[in-house]
Amino acid sequence: MLANDTLSFSKIFSMTITPIATVDGRYALVYADSKNSNTTHKNPLLLQGGIYAIFLEYGKVAIREPAVLYQTSITGLLFVGIDCSIEHLRVGQTCIVTFTNQTATDYFYLKIDFLSSGTVYNVDVESLNAQLKPVTGQHDQNNVESLRYGGYFFSGQGENKDDPKTILMYGYITNGNVTYSWDLQNPIVTNRIGIYTILNNNTFVCALPEETQNWSLITTDLFRFEGERGKVTREKKLKKN
Repeated sequence: MLANDTLSFSKIFSMTITPIATVDGRYALVYADSKNSNTTHKNPLLLQGGIYAIFLEYGKVAIREPAVLYQTSITGLLFVGIDCSIEHLRVGQTCIVTFTNQTATDYFYLKIDFLSSGTVYNVDVESLNAQLKPVTGQHDQNNVESLRYGGYFFSGQGENKDDPKTILMYGYITNGNVTYSWDLQNPIVTNRIGIYTILNNNTFVCALPEETQNWSLITTDLFRFEGERGKVTREKKLKKN
């Protein structure tokens, strides 16, 4: 137990919130707040929502003011997903926020790069053109993650109507301009939890449905938009030696 405290959120059931590990060994809670208030001509810049982060200190219980990662005065936006990770190609952390309009007809992606101090140094609206196929089932969930060698991994999970004890999952890799399907069948059948991870070498690993006496994993190497980082530097050192 490193710290113990209670954080209060007024609209916890309508908020999108996710915990992340930061590059300095701490943790943070990143959350989205959609206000959807009515703007008026007297106050057209009224905040309609934003993305915030609360950084957790080891062994400290203190009043934590959230760091502002992004705010908007545009009405009718709903933040529906936050996927955060270490920023592999730059510094600090990155969060990809999925948002939509009130009719949920179009989805957009906001990429926020920030330091462990809470300082934001880059914000991009990503035109990711991955056309995700709907999963046949209920409780569908879509995720998007930054990859170590550039680009993003899109995945979707949903209940398998043919076998409620399993999950259907599909995956795509995109850089915003080009989209590739992974080398696995789309969708694949995973266990009831749908646990997966992406290793440092861009290998996707997922648990298959368990059987009575055994269980197994499925793997595939995801497409790399960039070459192996550090390869040129190592080659120069070898030639020098």
